Amino acid sequence: MLASSLSLLVASALVRLSSAANQQVIVGGTAGLVFTPSSITAAVGDTVTFIYQSKNHTVTQSSFAAPCTLLTNATSGATGFDSSYVPVAANATENPAWTLEVLATTESGFFCKQSTHCSMGMVGAINAPATGNKTFDAYLALAKTQQQTTEAAGGTSVVSSGVGAVATGSLSSVAASSATTAAKTAGSETIKRSGMALLACAVVAITVL
Repeated sequence: MLASSLSLLVASALVRLSSAANQQVIVGGTAGLVFTPSSITAAVGDTVTFIYQSKNHTVTQSSFAAPCTLLTNATSGATGFDSSYVPVAANATENPAWTLEVLATTESGFFCKQSTHCSMGMVGAINAPATGNKTFDAYLALAKTQQQTTEAAGGTSVVSSGVGAVATGSLSSVAASSATTAAKTAGSETIKRSGMALLACAVVAITVL
């Protein structure tokens, strides 16, 4: 009984530790018109930092039914989060960064609203399900069929609030060298946290057996 209680405490601590994560997503850059990684898994309380590299991109929330359209509540008119346009020169010594806090484990899609970037596949997702009609692959495939509305660069304001996630503040910046490192390690936090959660489950399973 004591061993069982101890293992549950250990598992609980591991899960709490694994959920306190910051994940980094690279926006554009040398990888092209993509978010890297394009799909991540995040727990409530996690933060996701978008690091903008060269060119001019946005991180704009959309629904899985309309990947290339700003998420808008038809009744209230409230919209999803939107970083607006963030231009970055190719030789920039610092890269802008924008951080969201995850408020729910439901799926949250986002895209770049610059020109035709979304319809060219520049979309991403937080907590996209692995099966069904809302997987990331389904979201990406639908985005590529959309007729995206071109908006003038700098034509909208930043929207911090969203559905399932909210910005923690205004744009900050990171050194270009740090952004390069982030690009190489992007997505590793999701893998690490998932592994810790599996370890917690294994502790419980072994004790029960």
